[in-house]
Amino acid sequence: MKTHLPISLLTLMHFEFLFLLSLYGTSMAQVNAEFHIPDTVCVNSPVTITNLTTGGSTYFWNFCSGNANKDPNATNIGNPGGLLSVPTYITLVKQENDFFSFVSCQGVGVIRYYHGASFKNNPVNWETLGTFGLLSINEEGIQIKNDNGKWIGFVCSDTRLIRLDFGASLWNTPTASVVNNIPPQNMLHGLAIVQEGINWVGFATCSLGNKLVRFNFGESLLNTPVYTDLGNIAGFNAPGAICLLFENNNWYAIIIAGYSTLARFNFGNSLLNNPVAVNLGNPGGFNISVGLTIIRDCGVTTGYWVNYQSYGEIGKLNFNGGIAGIVTGQVLGNLGQLAKPHSFSEIFRGNDTLFAYITNRENGTLTLLTFPPCNNASIPSSNLYNPTVITYYQPGVYNVRLLVNENLPTQVSICKNITVINKPGNKLVDITLCMGDSLFAEKKWQTSPGIYHDTIHYATGCDSIIVSNLNFTPKFPVDLGLDTIICNGSTILLQPEVPFAQYLWQNGSTDSIFLATAPGLYWVIVTKQMCSTRDSISIEGCTSPVWFPNVFTPNRDGINEIFHPIGQGVSKFSMMIYNRWGEQVFVSSEFSVGWDGRYRNSDASDGIYYYIATFEMDFKPNETLISRGSVTLLR
Repeated sequence: MKTHLPISLLTLMHFEFLFLLSLYGTSMAQVNAEFHIPDTVCVNSPVTITNLTTGGSTYFWNFCSGNANKDPNATNIGNPGGLLSVPTYITLVKQENDFFSFVSCQGVGVIRYYHGASFKNNPVNWETLGTFGLLSINEEGIQIKNDNGKWIGFVCSDTRLIRLDFGASLWNTPTASVVNNIPPQNMLHGLAIVQEGINWVGFATCSLGNKLVRFNFGESLLNTPVYTDLGNIAGFNAPGAICLLFENNNWYAIIIAGYSTLARFNFGNSLLNNPVAVNLGNPGGFNISVGLTIIRDCGVTTGYWVNYQSYGEIGKLNFNGGIAGIVTGQVLGNLGQLAKPHSFSEIFRGNDTLFAYITNRENGTLTLLTFPPCNNASIPSSNLYNPTVITYYQPGVYNVRLLVNENLPTQVSICKNITVINKPGNKLVDITLCMGDSLFAEKKWQTSPGIYHDTIHYATGCDSIIVSNLNFTPKFPVDLGLDTIICNGSTILLQPEVPFAQYLWQNGSTDSIFLATAPGLYWVIVTKQMCSTRDSISIEGCTSPVWFPNVFTPNRDGINEIFHPIGQGVSKFSMMIYNRWGEQVFVSSEFSVGWDGRYRNSDASDGIYYYIATFEMDFKPNETLISRGSVTLLR
């Protein structure tokens, strides 16, 4: 038996269809975003942009938007509402015109912040959602996604993954449940969830289990996921934060591991493939590193990390050649009053500005990072199909971005670069940069010294040849020495010895030397001629009443000249030292008398020497102790 829809419902469906056609055109599924701009123009010259997009209904242009590759501004916004306690991870979510952040706090659970109409605002509303009776005291990674009109969240809680169902609005109080079919994990930490096609795929790191695990939710985040243990194929230790990126038709995961290295996983064309992993080591500047965020912005991949210390630091990752290329790190210092910073949120674009937040565990605060738009363009943004003619006031490389059908199912964006140079007659002077920086010349970033020529062709007659004589300030060595041991109230003088330089030590001191009196991690940043170099040394406490150094430097500078043991309470003592050919080069029966590095009235050669020492302690009379080992002589 056939059924018929009422006439009124048929009419409603007809009008709805016409409305959708008016929004998306006759081919509702296809929007092709494209535009044309010149690749190079002169300062103050008119720039005409031609929109070639088809299938679009709304357009939003940025001509001088925030760039993630530029150093950010940072502000500590404190502890909004006084709710934060041991904050770990944070995620940013936009629901129509409402902006929310969610923070996982160990022992407290989940906190919801409402920022009003932009993430540039401090929160104006806050609420502790609690632990739901399921979260432990070890809450870590948190993610919240919209799946077919429903908001679904996930929180790493020690051994379990907890799902939060907010329903149709993030204003709702969620219901919580344990995600099924996942065996207990040894400390779930970093968490990332993305939609690949119609399927949802998530990954979590196990910081104590030293492995990466995958959750395949299929077409709904409410499904019981297929669990896969990917093990430890990157050779990492204590993996933490994880970021997922799609670049050049390949999926990648980047993970901070062991507080000091970076691991890269290549999944190929699907996150459901078995990955190929490589440990990239320390890209430079990692020092008890935890938080990580990465963004692919206008063809350039940039990342940021934090060093987890009381005097916290933020660093920038440069992916030269893309996510699969060479990675280098640069420490930017303590921005935004960091105090044991733990994790980054995503980098979120709001119109012309990029935003990100950092959690500070030591004092329970949040640090806001902003990448603001420049003010070098005649208009900051436009919503016309073809924007009016624009001009740029300063030379540089700018992002021109077009967002089509914003907040609609067919939303798509495209970004292109435009290079702005000085007009003819404004020939560049010699350019000197710090080693590791680069200059955009001859249509690519140059990292080697030389003379570069750029021929500029422009229809208004601004053709010219720009000559850049590029030089680099050479790197200067900063060496605090090898990691060592300190015993029984002794001291170690740390002396970088870089003349005419400025110094910044781990405790804020700006002296040229530092006297270490206790075990710990010591570091210094030395700045000279606007360039900086960093080094660190780990000094551990000795665990024996008598300690033998492993290196000495008899170079007559008055520091570490004599090799002799350190300790107290030695009653009898004898020590013999041999070279690698078995020749005895020194003998002593006095505990306080050591070897000055001379043999047969001449300086002994650099190298490794071997010692045998016998001694008795006051508290263990008549018990002979023997110590054997090696010492390195360096001049």
